[in-house]
Amino acid sequence: MKLVCHFALGLLLAVVSSGQLCAQPTVVPGRVWVKFKPSMRPYCLDERVDFAASKMKALSQTGTWKRAFAGMNANARAKKSATPTADLDLLYDFAIDPTRPLGEVLAELRAHSSVAYAEPREILYPLLTPNDDLMNPHPGGIPVFQWNLQIIQAEQAWDLSQGDTNVVIAVVDDGMQWWHYDLLPNIFYNRADPIDGIDNDGNGFVDDFRGWDFIGRNRLNPTGDNDPQSADTMPWRSGSLFWHGTVTTSFAAAATDNLLGGASTGWKCRFLPIKVAPDTARADSFALAPLYAPYEGVVYAADMGADIINCSWGGTTFSQVARDVITYATSKGALVVAAAGNSNSTVPFYPASYPEVLSVAATLSTDQKVSSSSYGPTVDVA
Repeated sequence: MKLVCHFALGLLLAVVSSGQLCAQPTVVPGRVWVKFKPSMRPYCLDERVDFAASKMKALSQTGTWKRAFAGMNANARAKKSATPTADLDLLYDFAIDPTRPLGEVLAELRAHSSVAYAEPREILYPLLTPNDDLMNPHPGGIPVFQWNLQIIQAEQAWDLSQGDTNVVIAVVDDGMQWWHYDLLPNIFYNRADPIDGIDNDGNGFVDDFRGWDFIGRNRLNPTGDNDPQSADTMPWRSGSLFWHGTVTTSFAAAATDNLLGGASTGWKCRFLPIKVAPDTARADSFALAPLYAPYEGVVYAADMGADIINCSWGGTTFSQVARDVITYATSKGALVVAAAGNSNSTVPFYPASYPEVLSVAATLSTDQKVSSSSYGPTVDVA
């Protein structure tokens, strides 16, 4: 049953991946990723690196070192050994003076023998859902709202399986209306950590009963909370409001066969909402919310045991941090599904182009490629 659900979910991303990328990704000022070689493991602590003991004082540059995924369910990560390249305990988030030239800092870090790699902390963006595909009228003027389900032969798949309540689909995105009448029945609840002000399951997130928000309201001073809906809303089609994550989740896990709203490929599957963008996207004049912590969201999803991790976002820059995180997630048994991109070319788009990821291109109701959709050898399905 899981295979049917996985394949259907991969195909649904053909819809949410089409459209135009809102902007070229930028980097978070004053923040870089640094991964150390295994020889530094004894000196790698959660809140700092003991450079004095490691005799690598030259690395103790002005700034704050913090293990990238410190406190993020270390017990869960230890339960199943990941491949060496996915060892996230050696990866650090290094906060530096934002006025320092980024290239200069990276060059200094990469020159040290104890550093495996160093790279900027990139900001990624969701991929916009087009405002015409779902509303295109059928020849003759009859609207066909969910032609995509017919194109991928979802009805035939549902004859074999209507999904499984034990299958969890993690949606890493900009926030969502988890309380929507067509989503609420299928939300995944972490019953090991009820809302009582205590981290009952000891995973580093207090009261993450229904997912997690990694950013909160202020993108410049991220503060996580246990409500993955966005406090801000985004304009969409004739003044109505939506969150990108809400649209994405509706394709994957909207309650189906309930006489309400729409149908989803996942039908009975549960979704885990994970918000990695600031609440104030519209107030900050972003066309689409910038994703400041997408890979923290992926790690959280993997540690929570998600069967599928949905990434309807990305960029054209290869990142070793991202590759390590994807490797880690797949080593935990998750299927990572991502949008192939909107360049109308074979230019690799990440994370979709990493070999471990199911990369999904976009098609029209005529079963032809959307003009803007990426294509080529890194794309798996459309």
